[in-house]
Amino acid sequence: MLQEDLTTSSTASSKSAASAADDEEMNIQTLVDKIAQMTDQEHKYIFTLVSRDTKRYTKNRNGVFVNMSVLSKETLRKIHEYVKFSEQRLERKNGEIGADENNF
Repeated sequence: MLQEDLTTSSTASSKSAASAADDEEMNIQTLVDKIAQMTDQEHKYIFTLVSRDTKRYTKNRNGVFVNMSVLSKETLRKIHEYVKFSEQRLERKNGEIGADENNF
């Protein structure tokens, strides 16, 4: 009876861990999609963050490729904050341009 309870408990925790991993994977995929839309200068800064965390990346004439699942949570947090900062900066810039256009 005790063994059965442990198995059930283990299965339930495995399912919740898998769900958390799926959420984290989705967040990483969203982050990757947003990074793909950024400028070369922004890519260089993100690479600086990545290279401080790991040397596990591939570099060729097409760019730098990183398996984001090997990055620490702290590095992912820093990248996420930088992406948010860049998006907000772009929104402010676009808002200012829109305001200028309305003055004509």
